[in-house]
Amino acid sequence: MEEKMYADRIFYPILKLFSNLKVLLQAIWKTKKGKFLF
Repeated sequence: MEEKMYADRIFYPILKLFSNLKVLLQAIWKTKKGKFLF
């Protein structure tokens, strides 16, 4: 049980960070596509 709590403590912030980076990259990609289109 302690191992699971330890894993959640480490992996949850990492997953949160990756999801934030994915959103950021998608926003950058969309703006770049927009710049190429216009």
